[in-house]
Amino acid sequence: MKNKGIILITALWIIAILTVFAVSIGRRCAISLKLTSYSVDRQKAFFIARAGILRALAEKSLEYKRGRTTPINALSQRWANSKELFDGHRFGDGTYTLAYEYPEWNVARQKNPTLYGLMDEQSRININFAPKETLANLIESFDVDTDEAQEMAAAIVDWRDPDGDISVAEYGSYNGAEDLYYMDLVPSYHCKNLPLDITYELILIKGVTPDIFHKLKDHITVYGNGRVNINTAGERVLNALFGKAFPDLASRIVRYRRGNDDIIGTDDDRWFSLGPYVIERGTKGFVEIKDLQDAEWYANIYGITAEAYKRIRELITGDTIQLCVSSMAYRAIALGEVSKIRVNIEAVYLFELEDGLPVVKLWYEQ
Repeated sequence: MKNKGIILITALWIIAILTVFAVSIGRRCAISLKLTSYSVDRQKAFFIARAGILRALAEKSLEYKRGRTTPINALSQRWANSKELFDGHRFGDGTYTLAYEYPEWNVARQKNPTLYGLMDEQSRININFAPKETLANLIESFDVDTDEAQEMAAAIVDWRDPDGDISVAEYGSYNGAEDLYYMDLVPSYHCKNLPLDITYELILIKGVTPDIFHKLKDHITVYGNGRVNINTAGERVLNALFGKAFPDLASRIVRYRRGNDDIIGTDDDRWFSLGPYVIERGTKGFVEIKDLQDAEWYANIYGITAEAYKRIRELITGDTIQLCVSSMAYRAIALGEVSKIRVNIEAVYLFELEDGLPVVKLWYEQ
């Protein structure tokens, strides 16, 4: 009888140990399944976000194939703003969204509007091409002292442009007189004297603090041909181009672009062109576009003077054209979501004019 009791107790212990072991294995399997499911969903979310980008690029590519992109790129075109195509659009097991806040910089508007589609990269100032005065105007618009803004702008120009002044032997081989400042830093580094590869490179430049860079980053780029698209640029960027002599010109241009509903990216938006151009706008019928090459283009736009016209004329002509009406570089900010798993992708594409096919210039996943 005693042996039977021992056997029973032993059996109970074995069952208890096996139960704990089984529960442990079950728990591990559940964790493994969750991790596998997360990995699968994350991969799905990645490809769904990528599909959203490809959908937007397809819209842009269609314009190139139809020969419609050369005259005008504007915020009311389907690639630039379409909630139907790019706001929580169902795809496979999830959804994708392509969206960004448009930096309108209007005091009367409490919140920047959200646009759904590709961002025109040439709505920003290209810091590899912009003249010193334009850079200084942009920096100063963020309440930076005028002298400090001028010094920062000069440092950016020095950083990106070659300088032949090589004379100080104690630093050995270095890149111009401005190199002295950077070689005295800890850690030290040379002035680049080449175009910036990414906008974050600004933080290496004399006077540009992380705080100032954070304010600038949504208004600058290193992609495209250096020209700013008057149809897509925000008020702050246009102000920097036009200069202090024309403080109200940018706001008048942006207000005219919004159309009668005073909202950007809608069917009644007004566009600018270089050359005579008329477009069929669906229910709006045929709409004439303001031709910046026409000496009377500013007629019927309240407050734009002949002097303001001359300023814009300077920016669209000459050896260093700074203003345009179409673009070749676009930024996609895509969100793919599957079962609450989210993947963000930010990419910049450059459309080669020869074949209209996009080339990836930047790719970042989060």
